[in-house]
Amino acid sequence: MVEAMIPEFPPSVWTGQAAQAPQTGEPNSIRFTRIEEAEVLLFYDGSGILRGILKYFEKDVRKSDQFGDGYLVAFAGEVVVIVEPDYRRRGIGTTLLREAIGRWNIDLGRQHYTPSGAAFVDRFQQDDPGEVG
Repeated sequence: MVEAMIPEFPPSVWTGQAAQAPQTGEPNSIRFTRIEEAEVLLFYDGSGILRGILKYFEKDVRKSDQFGDGYLVAFAGEVVVIVEPDYRRRGIGTTLLREAIGRWNIDLGRQHYTPSGAAFVDRFQQDDPGEVG
């Protein structure tokens, strides 16, 4: 079992992240792109509407602060899965995570989870026991 370490994302996180990506694409598809410092998988539903985003950070991402030291935003190997709130629990996150595991070396035991993210990964690992990380 994985442990929740961060609070739930507010629904506005979906809105902000989705605004950075093409809103429409090939129906029933996953599209690869880059957004800022992340490699990104975009999930489009049967109508070709963006419904899910998975961001993979290949290297540490730091943002500068007023002291010039910077702070860690994402660590190398970190994955962030965001699904449109009204479309959760329909297999979108699972589809994106399976695709990501096929592309990158993802350690599920080394992520920062929200409570719902931890529950999702626990279910995912029960369904795919080989995906422990």
